[in-house]
Amino acid sequence: YVAQITVKGFAGPVELMVGMDLNGTLTGVSVGGAQFSETPGLGAKAQEPAFTDQFKGLKTPVGEGTNTIDAISGATITTDAVVSGVNQCADFMKTLPGVNG
Repeated sequence: YVAQITVKGFAGPVELMVGMDLNGTLTGVSVGGAQFSETPGLGAKAQEPAFTDQFKGLKTPVGEGTNTIDAISGATITTDAVVSGVNQCADFMKTLPGVNG
């Protein structure tokens, strides 16, 4: 499954696309959107594979227990917004038929 959500980042809306398999494991996260305007060199790093690839293979909730990610230095608000959005999408997808998460 794939779910989309828009969360509030530091500089405005951040659109997320979150993929999850039927076992409740994250398969990928895409960060951006037409209005994405996080600070270059800081929050904008949320779009880079070095950040988004950390989510692949994790169970949710992300940010708890062994399911942690490395925050973007100097961009706590953006990092927290992405993590929150990923968890919200995952919570929704876990309600769908066939998902065992």
